[in-house]
Amino acid sequence: MKTIARNRLAALDANANLLAWNPNANNIVYTLAINGDGSIIYAGGAFTTVKTIARNRLAALDANANLLAWDPNANNTVYALAISGDGNTIYTGGTFTTMTAALTTRNRIAALDTSANLLAWNPNANSLVYTIAVSADGNTIYVGGTFSTMKTIARNRLAA
Repeated sequence: MKTIARNRLAALDANANLLAWNPNANNIVYTLAINGDGSIIYAGGAFTTVKTIARNRLAALDANANLLAWDPNANNTVYALAISGDGNTIYTGGTFTTMTAALTTRNRIAALDTSANLLAWNPNANSLVYTIAVSADGNTIYVGGTFSTMKTIARNRLAA
């Protein structure tokens, strides 16, 4: 049996055959989200490079493993990703406290557009966000983690 190296990201077909897709992240990948047509794969984790190019904890790749320009620059680990139904908003959660090259404050939860622009949406979790889900109509974002407040309102580990 031939062994083929894949560093922290790999793609398999339905028969568990390894595909050529090889982004080569340099550290742990905790979460993946794929846009509606399968053309963009978003990755979040503890990595700082993908394909040997700087990508601080968030990256976007196409179906051929080409690294895209999307580069939100989270300052700490990303554990959760979710994409809105229309595919225009990417929600992130983790331990980070800033996002984008401008180091804009976003405490553990943020929303970005497909150009990596930080959106005004800012729930301001006081502790770790582990998971995010978007309702079918896109009007409610569900969040789970170790936080006890969102927007300074008591929300123990679950919020919407």
